[in-house]
This record gives sequence, structure tokens and C-alpha cells, in this order.
Amino acid sequence: MLGGFAASTGLTALCLTVAAAIDIPQNLNSHATQQDTVHFWSDGTPMARTGWVRRQAMPVPRPVAHPMSRDDILDGAASVATDGRNLAVHGGPDHRTQGFNEPNAATVQAGSAFLPFVYAAGLEHGVRKTRGGPATRITPQTLYNGVAVTTPEGPYWDRSGKKVTAHNDDGKSHGPISLGTALARSVHTPFMQLGMDTGLNEVRETALAAGLLPSSLGPQVPALSLGSSTPSAIRRASGYATFAAAGQHTEPYSVRRITHNGAEVRLTTPTARRAIGAEVAEQVSEALTDSLNAAHPGVSTATATGRSGTTADDTAAWFAGTAQSVATAVVVHRMDLAASLDPLPLNGTAGTPADSVPYAVWSGAMGLD
Repeated sequence: MLGGFAASTGLTALCLTVAAAIDIPQNLNSHATQQDTVHFWSDGTPMARTGWVRRQAMPVPRPVAHPMSRDDILDGAASVATDGRNLAVHGGPDHRTQGFNEPNAATVQAGSAFLPFVYAAGLEHGVRKTRGGPATRITPQTLYNGVAVTTPEGPYWDRSGKKVTAHNDDGKSHGPISLGTALARSVHTPFMQLGMDTGLNEVRETALAAGLLPSSLGPQVPALSLGSSTPSAIRRASGYATFAAAGQHTEPYSVRRITHNGAEVRLTTPTARRAIGAEVAEQVSEALTDSLNAAHPGVSTATATGRSGTTADDTAAWFAGTAQSVATAVVVHRMDLAASLDPLPLNGTAGTPADSVPYAVWSGAMGLD
């Protein structure tokens, strides 16, 4: 998987960056045969030259252990460095089979992989239990339950007249649990209430500051905290990179240098800005390290972070995390593109939580398999 992931990265980004100059399908490696304008990847290596190129097919293999050969299975991945460099993307098969770039698509929900942003918002802004009252600081040790969602005035009712409640993937209530432990053990119920107590606007602003796009964020209702937003894999990786960068965010970019006939072309690259406090970023990263080690004890690392992402309707499976100043996000979902853009249930095609396709790809790309 890693070889195919790496092979497809260059040309996916190339299509995005210089499509007007040269049409190179995804999953093809290319090199120039004539001098012209040279574009460089963000790691400083030459990307391609405009003009006539030779192409060499480099197919992306499918994992043989999972039923991923169906036509309606879509998968995407992206790796973003903490300084914003877009290091790698896997966009799908090729432009004739799939006419869009999957890691840049905002089509499926983030699910529980969004929880770190809610956690960061609570740690950064504190919580309010009374309307207009002062904010109270919380820590990773703060206990939460939050099965039934409440406001300062009482239960939160949806438009159909039902009380809004949160549920865990295992269908169990874990009772009062510390927020750090809840994130590490994928106990979701506290975070819907945490989002309400923090303020959904603060949750939204924290996610935006970390790197998500406004167009991908869902309505400001309790479900926002459990991942109703639809960030792309690139933006998901960029957001997790912010935690690894001690709370500094740099917008992702793919090209660092351009020359024309040997002369440098001026190119401005993004610079870092403060998104969340360094202490908050460290606390989130600690919980994500615990999450990775709890779900995959064989990794047992104090430097890597990661967690899976599931959706309530089983329409997407994610894995996102960081290692060695690089964040990678992987998504698998189903969609019948000939019928609609509505996600379809995975029904096991992405594997199990303990042995998922997104984790297998992620761990391979990060050198942890």
C-alpha cells in the first residue's frame, strides 16, 4: 500500500498545481525530456517540467485482506508536515475511473475523528454551566458523562420534540469519565455535552483555526461535536498537524519553488500562526498517543499520535495521526457515483476497528507497521 500511496502522490498534486500546463493522469510517474519551467515539490525535489513528458504506469494495489475491490469503494489519503508542506496524497484510481481527487473531496462526515477539536476547544476556552456566566477551566482529568445533552435551561430538544442524547460505538454507558481518558478510549458521549458547555461557536472557531475549512463544517447543533462536518483528508491531516506543531498552524501547500528557464520565480509560501495554546496542543497530543497505544498496543510509542474515526451511520472509516512531524489522514467510504453523492453503509468493507484498512494504510505510510 505504501508504495502505491507514495507513487500516486506526485501526480495527484501535479494535476492540482499545474493542470493547465500538462495533463498527467493520477498514478503515473513522469519525468521531462526538454528544458522549460521546472516545478518543485515542497520537499525541494523537482516535480516535472512542462512540455512533452514520458509516462510510466505505477498502479496502486488494493489490500488483499479486505473486500476493497468493489467499484463503489472510494479511498483517499494525505500527508501534511507540521510546517504545511503537502508531502503526499493518494487520490483514487485514475481520472478516467474517478473524475475527482479524493483527498481534496469534502463528501463524507468526519465522525469521531473530529473529537480532538472539541477537546481542544474545551481546554482552550473553558466551559459555562450558566447562561452568560463566567467560563470555568477544565483539564484532561475533568469528569464528564453527557449521555443526555443539556443546556443551562434544561434538556436539549430537537425539532421533532425528542431529547437529544449521545451514544457510544459499543452501545454502553461508561458513566463519569475523565475527558482525557474518554478521548483515548473512544468514549464519545462526553464530547457532545462538552461542545455544548464550551459553546459550539468556540468549537467551530477552534476547528477553523486548526485548519478545517468553513465550507466543510456542519450546522451549529450538538451533532457538530460528534463529527457531522465533512473535512477532506488534506484538511484533516492539516488539523492534526496543528496539534503536533505545538498549536501553530500553517496552511497546507504543495509547491515551494518554481524556476523558469533556470531563473527563480517568486513564490510566497504560507507562514505559521497561533491556532491554540501550546499546552492545549500537548494535552490533545498526549490523549491521541494514549488512543493509538490503547487501540494498537503493538505500536507502543510515546511520539506518534492517532485515532480512528467512525460515523453513526457506518458510512465512513478514518484513521488520522502524526509521527515525526508529519500528519497523515486516511479515509475509506462507499458511494455509487452513477446514482448520487450520498454515502452508503460500509458493511464491513473497511475492516474492523482492530484491523481496519485506514489504519493499515496509515501505519504503513508512517513507518509503524
